Amino acid sequence: NIDMPVSYETLNRELFDVLRSRDYDPISLDSKGDPTDDVEEADVFRFSLVDEESGEKINAWVTVEGNSLVLYVDDKFTKNSDFEPFTKFMKRWSQRKLLGFDVSNKDRLFGDIKVISVRDGQMCPPEFTKVDFTILAK
Repeated sequence: NIDMPVSYETLNRELFDVLRSRDYDPISLDSKGDPTDDVEEADVFRFSLVDEESGEKINAWVTVEGNSLVLYVDDKFTKNSDFEPFTKFMKRWSQRKLLGFDVSNKDRLFGDIKVISVRDGQMCPPEFTKVDFTILAK
């Protein structure tokens, strides 16, 4: 069952809703890494899962970059028991939306994200690539 291609804004809304429906409590972030109420215009979504052993929240980020859904994670996330089922689910979801799927290290987020505004025919503002990653880790 393949869905027809949809707009970036619709993809954002659907991505946010699917993360929320699976209790990952997504937060929409703008190009500066600040929370935004405008889900459809968000540049990236931060969400978390709780590690069953430690009880610690583990953050991850997901965005639509060009024609791909990119999941940014760290080692804690990849070692979590939910990692494999979650990535399989997200890969199937992205394929139904006619998107590629990639998993990348969270440290690459701001290097890769420069092309996020391809939908507007322009690059993100330079300050987006300079945001301290710890801002998003809160």
